[in-house]
Amino acid sequence: MSAAYTNVVGDEIAEYIINKRYDPSNVTLIGHSLGAQASGDAGEWYRAKTGQKLGGIIALDAAAPLFEGQPNIDIVDSTDATNVIGIHTSKGDPSPFKTLFTGFGFVAPFAHQDLYVNPIRGGSALIGYGHLDLKEREGFDKLRPVGDHGYAYKLLNRLLNGENVVGFNSGKNLNWNTLNNVTSYSDNIPSNTGKVWDFQEKNKQLF
Repeated sequence: MSAAYTNVVGDEIAEYIINKRYDPSNVTLIGHSLGAQASGDAGEWYRAKTGQKLGGIIALDAAAPLFEGQPNIDIVDSTDATNVIGIHTSKGDPSPFKTLFTGFGFVAPFAHQDLYVNPIRGGSALIGYGHLDLKEREGFDKLRPVGDHGYAYKLLNRLLNGENVVGFNSGKNLNWNTLNNVTSYSDNIPSNTGKVWDFQEKNKQLF
């Protein structure tokens, strides 16, 4: 039910920005899960009403159920702002009835810059995520490396506080500057919208 109202929330956000006469180039929306989808709708509505784009959107593990696989007008994507960054930390499913066995996050790249944090891949296909140390995994979690839907906003908070997250064998660390620098996104993962960065934390073990 909540997913059905993200467009209403997004439209209200866009109208607020319009009524306040904010310079759109100075506006960056940050949203988690359904909030990421609402941010995308806000950008879409703002552009439709004004002919201009918002400066940016940071989509934190954008919700997949009822969104993934839908037309771009219904999901957050690279057309919704001048620069859209997607941070992926869990592997979801388009069906809301399968999330018990999966995660909640959008799987496919949709932004100008898509950051996958501690991904587990088979070739270019996303299998899951490895946010926990192996010693912390137990029971069902060992069989279901779907990631952590809340890890995206926790990670962003660390970056906003100036933390430099050390990468594992990548030669690249993750911080606020590299998050926003398109040259960081150079991994050979197929994307129809932009570039991808598979970032592996040094202190996190893959499955």
